Formats: sequence, C-alpha cells, structure tokens
Amino acid sequence: MFARSKSPRPSVLGALSSVRLGIATMAVLFIYSWIGSAGLFYPVLADGRVAWRHEMVRQWRPFELTEFEWFHTWLFVGLCGLLCVNMAVTTVRRIPFNALKAGVWMIHAGVIVLAIGSVIYFGTKVEGDAPVLRRQVVATLPGGASAALAATPGASTTLVGADGEGAYELQVTSVLPGYELRTPGFEEVTDFAVQVLVVRTDGEGDGPRQFVRQLLANHPQFTEDVIPGEGRIKNIARFRGATVLDAPIALSLAPSQQDTFWLKDSWALYAREVGASTWAQRPIESGGGWLAPGRGLPRYNDYFGSPDEVWPPAGTTRVALDPIDLEVPGQGDALNGLDVRVTGYLRYAVMQSRRVPTAAGALSPMVDTVLTLPDGAQFRYSLAAAPGEDRQLDGRLAFAWLESPADMELWRARLAPGELTFLVLSDDGSAPYQESALVATEMATDGAGSFRALGSTGFAWRLRQVTDGLEIRPGESASFAIIDIRTPEGEVLMRAAAADPDQTADIDAAAHDAGSGMNPPDPRIVTLYRPGSREQIVLLAGPGAQVTPEAPLRMLRRSGGVAVLEQALRIGDGVEVEPGTTLRIARYAPHSRLETKPLIIAPEQRDKQAQTNHSFSMIRVSIDVGGAAPIERWLPYHRYVFDDALYAGAGLSRFEPTPISLPDGREIELAFSRERRPLPRPVVLEDFVLTSHVGGYTGNVATVRDWTSVLRPVDAAPNDTPVRVSVNAPKNVGGVWLFQSFWDAPRAASSTGDPGSAGFTFTGLGVGTRRGVVMALLGSILTCLGMVYTFYVKPIIRRRRRAAVDRAMREGALAPRLAEGGELS
Repeated sequence: MFARSKSPRPSVLGALSSVRLGIATMAVLFIYSWIGSAGLFYPVLADGRVAWRHEMVRQWRPFELTEFEWFHTWLFVGLCGLLCVNMAVTTVRRIPFNALKAGVWMIHAGVIVLAIGSVIYFGTKVEGDAPVLRRQVVATLPGGASAALAATPGASTTLVGADGEGAYELQVTSVLPGYELRTPGFEEVTDFAVQVLVVRTDGEGDGPRQFVRQLLANHPQFTEDVIPGEGRIKNIARFRGATVLDAPIALSLAPSQQDTFWLKDSWALYAREVGASTWAQRPIESGGGWLAPGRGLPRYNDYFGSPDEVWPPAGTTRVALDPIDLEVPGQGDALNGLDVRVTGYLRYAVMQSRRVPTAAGALSPMVDTVLTLPDGAQFRYSLAAAPGEDRQLDGRLAFAWLESPADMELWRARLAPGELTFLVLSDDGSAPYQESALVATEMATDGAGSFRALGSTGFAWRLRQVTDGLEIRPGESASFAIIDIRTPEGEVLMRAAAADPDQTADIDAAAHDAGSGMNPPDPRIVTLYRPGSREQIVLLAGPGAQVTPEAPLRMLRRSGGVAVLEQALRIGDGVEVEPGTTLRIARYAPHSRLETKPLIIAPEQRDKQAQTNHSFSMIRVSIDVGGAAPIERWLPYHRYVFDDALYAGAGLSRFEPTPISLPDGREIELAFSRERRPLPRPVVLEDFVLTSHVGGYTGNVATVRDWTSVLRPVDAAPNDTPVRVSVNAPKNVGGVWLFQSFWDAPRAASSTGDPGSAGFTFTGLGVGTRRGVVMALLGSILTCLGMVYTFYVKPIIRRRRRAAVDRAMREGALAPRLAEGGELS
C-alpha cells in the first residue's frame, strides 16, 4: 500500500497571490460601487401592476452616508488595499519580468499608483463654497462716521453722525448690472450701477429730505442724484446744473472682501451673545452607521425620541421613533461649560403652531375639521375662537364663540348674501323704478343664464360673476358684481357694479373679448352692489349658540346662494356642504393652548432641490444648564452664518437665529449651519462675465456658454493680473483651487411679494484641494501605456520571435541549440 501524500499548506504569500482572491475582490468592489452610485432597482406590486422602485442604499438609516463618504469607508479602502496587495504579490510571484510581460507589469503598477494617489486625494480633500459680493456701498460723513451695505436690492442700514452731522437711512432700491452710459464719448459702454435711497431722519439741515443717488462701479465721475417726484437735479433750475446735491453724506462703491468658505456636507452649531458681532462654531460630527467611524448627525432620515416633539406629515398620525443623542463639544464660546447635545434631526420640516386641547385653564375654544373632496382627498383645518385663528379656506370657513342669543342673530344676518339694487330713471321725470335682488358667488352664470326683467322698464339683467375683495392697488380693495344689462334697444352691456358708484363702469359685451377698456355707465340705469360676507360656513359654540353637551356645536351655512341653513352638530358628524364634499367635525375642546413645533413634510410634497440643499432641515438642541430641565430648541438650517454684517444683510442666506435665555441672565443666539474655514488668501470680486450664445442671455441657462469670475486676492500687488476662474478652469489661489460654482441669476417678480432682481450682484465660488491628483494621473497614464504595450507592442514582439524561430528551423540551427540544452524564449 502506498501512503497518500499530503498537499503542502498554503502560505500567506500564496493566498495573497491567488487569482481567485483578486477576481472575488473586484466583484465585491463592483457590487459595492454600483450600490453606492446607482442604488438598487427592484420590482414592486402597485395597483395590480409591477413597477420598478429605486432606492439609494447609502441613505438608509444604518448608513446615512454621502456618495463621497460611501467611497471613503473602511470597507471600501480595505477592499482597494487588498486588491492592490493581491495585484502586487501576484505580479512579483507569478508574472516574469520580461519584454512580453512588461505591459502587464505597467498596468498593475499603474493601478497601484492610481490607488495610492486616490487615497491621498480623498484622504486630504477639502471641498466647499463661498459667496462673494460684487460691490458694497460705503457711506461716510465729514466727521468720519461711516456705514456700509451690500449692493443688493433691499439692503439697508442707518448712519448717525456726531456733532450734528445728521442721521440717515439708506436702502438699495435697484441694481442695474448692464447700465448703458449715454454721456457723449461713452456710447455703447456699460457699467454696474447701484441706486441708493437716502432719507435724512433728524429734521436738521437744508435741502430735500430724501433723494436717490446713482453710483457707477467703474465711472464714479458720472454719479448723480434724483429727487423723487422732481427728477434729476441737473435738470432742476434751482440746482444750477449740479449733478450731486451738496449734502454732507458721501456715497461710493467699493469691492467686498470674502475671507471664509463653508465646507460641503458638514454640520456646525454657532453661538454668540446677543449684540456680539462674531459667531463661535462647534463642528458637529456627521455620517454614521457601521461603515463609518462613530455615529454622527444624519442627513437623510428623521430622528427624534418622542411623537410629542413633532407634528406628523399630513394624512398620517404615527411617526417612526429613532432617537439620537450626540454631544457637541466646544469651549471658549458663549456656551462654555455647558453640556450641549443634539437630540433630534429632521430632513424637511417647517415650524407650525397648532391648538391642542387642555383639561382646564382660560376659555379658548377650538375645533378640528376634516374636509373630504369628491376624489377622496382630505384636508384638515384647525380653528380657534381667537382673532387671527378663526378663519380657514380663505375666510370662507369660520368659528366663533357666542355669549348671548343676540350674537346668534348677528351671525344669521351676517351670512346673508350680497345685494344688488337697480334704479331705472324715467324719461318723463316720474318716480324711478327700484328693485333689489340677492346675489352670491353660487348664483353666477358667466353669461349663460336667462335675463330677468326689471318691471316694465324694458331693462333686464343677469348675473355673470361676483368678485369680493379684489385688490385694485396696494392696500386697497373693491367688490364687484359683474352683470349683463339688456337695454330697451336690445343692446347688451356688461357692467361692473361696485359698492362705490364712482367705481361702477360699463364694458361693451362685443368688445370685451378684444380687451377694450371700461366706459362710463349708462346714465338711465343706476346699480349699487352691497357685498355679502366672505364666510360661507360658520361653526358656533357657547351659551349664545343654544348648544347641548351632546351636540356642542351649531353650524350656519349659506346654501343655494341665498338660503341660510342651521343645524346642531355632534363630534364626528359630517355635513355635505357641496355635492360630494363633506365637512366632518373631528374634535372640539372648550380649553386649548397654542403649541409650536416642527411639521414634517411628506416626501411627495417636498421640493427636490430644497431637500438636496437641506433648506428645510433642522436639529433639536438640548443644553444642560444645571436646572431641573434642560433648555431645548429646534434650530432651522442656515446655508451660511456670517460674521460680517455686510454679508448678513445681503439676503444670501436665511438669517433666523434662535434666542435663548441662560439662568445667569445672559441672552444667547444659536444657529445651525455648516462648518466654515478661512480662505488662505481672501479675495474680492472685480467683475463677473457671462458669455452667452449668439443672441444673448434669454433667461434660460441653456443660452449661457460660460460663467467667469474676475477675482483679485486682497494681498496682491496693484499691478498683478486678476485671477479669472470659470466652471471648467479652476485656479490655485493660496493652496486651494477656486472655480465657478453658482451665481446670482436674474429672477422675475413673483406673486409672493418678491420684487425680482436683475441679478449679477454676487458670485459663488467653489473651493477645493487637489492633492494626489498628479500621482493618480501618472497612474492612469502608466495603466494606459501598459494597455497600449500589451495590445500593440507585445504582438509585434511575438511575431518577430516566431519569425526568428521559423528562420532558425529552416537553416537547421535550431536542433544543435536544443541538443546543447538551449531554451526557446
């Protein structure tokens, strides 16, 4: 019998040089990278059909990692290191170093160099951004008092001088980035113009109390003043051709320095005493999960410990609880010596105040209602019998507490619809014909109904539309009943009958569609409209509402335009207020209090860009002050927190610091933002250049070819060439690379009160480092050269050697060589 020989035990080097290990490592790396970059796609059953769902795994609760962090974990770095070690050992042990294998050696060496360069790059990478204002307005008085404000629309400040120099209010009213000069010799020249409203508030001095000064960035010699209501002072005789008022205040434009940038994907808590100008920051660790060291502040999911801390999203009553307790260390700031912790995070939420029932206390009735539409959609409305809280649905749904039966009668009369009164004048001077009719929005026919005769006058009318509370100018509104009037001659007029006879006018019905203006009303028929109440449904409680404990509410509602229906309501009752639309009483309480906390916005209702930028994120901060209960506040996210008052007043970021009072009497302000760092070389923005396609910038980014910021480091010599940075052309300034990241794009005025802007008042710089890029580039080049060598040079060498062997065999020189122990290469 022969003994079975034992196979040798594999060595460590043998295991590390295993081809299977390398293939398995690459497969795991591929899957890991795929999940981190593309996420998961998997089928789900929706409405009886198969649909594909996409989820980013790295955003799940166990991970909470950005894409950069996903490719910077110990697992990814370890896999890359294992692959490099496997590749190096395999190359040295299994691949001979000769001309035929040189390409493989180059490829493997290039991959390893690329990996080392990538580790250096990502291990030392710093990335962030910084806004830089284009100009600032500097105001000075002869005594030396000065103030500055950002050259952005709406920026304002005050300047008070000493020794009777005056007190002024300054506001930037408009910015014209492409202002065209009309001075002879400067035709077709444009400049950055800023118009500043100057108002003297101390009542002293001569001359106008207010004026507008226009400043030009590159042509200060063309500065001029305009007096509102009179025009340019150079055209006003009493100023004898002067262009600038002889006022003690001087205004000029100057560059604005930026010396700070904010880190991307970072968190920080800022604190300062009220009245202080400088914020102290406490960086907050971010990320978490088993792939990242420690458990930091999350980014993608909501974390809190009690359902009482938030309002749940609309349509839900339960929320998932996942508490966090993250220490925020720091020293030497306004919170020095206090234990500061983050105990909650919300990705997308807004602060909202709601009434909640209480067992006792001051009388403050509240009612919660649910409105169900014909399509099944539900909307919840909470009302309180308090001024400002008793209206919903644009004032059409109201709630009131009645003390006496007389109050009930007032509400019954109040719900009466509007009234339209006609007065037809007779030709013979006899008594005019008068008739009144009740009108309401529900009765509108939009010109499709039949005419109603006004007695035997020959006139007839029909209701088109009721418009109550129409804003005709800021702060002034009017109510109209739009009606058609048919005259005895058969002509049809469209009339806007107003409560004010001076606002009543006729529009020719045939010319209305062509957009003709209003005409004076036909004098033969006078109309007067008395608007009805805006409320259509009123919920009433209290002794004056004649309610019972079983039915604690009474409802008054207008039906059919003219009728007022009345009924008692119990909790849970639903009333069909319109066909298919039901109003249900969900809750009623005679005692309540106002509670303010974050409302979580449902994912389907979120703005994706705002969610990506964390515009509506917030954290819950708990400060242990040594008392019975810590101070707890929800802090909204700020994109930037500025020390410079100039930038703070420029409107570049939300500025809503949260005040708290400490037991020692100090007043503190807190803000939640990103970590900030100093720029190695502070810069100013000299110019911003937008290069557009032929035809110019149309308001669409697709018409832009490039954005360029012309920068100058503050410490640069006067004759140094400015630094021009654009999107794909970064420049190294002080050891960091600056590139164009965002800009102040023009925006139109909106219905929400935003007056709009011509833009170009600031630029956004990207800030980053690039250590290790050269090594990674060399590794890539070496890998490419190895591929070229393998696929193009190696076949040539093989063919030449094969040709040499064939030639030696033909010449008979190969056999003796083999007989002598020679080898074939």
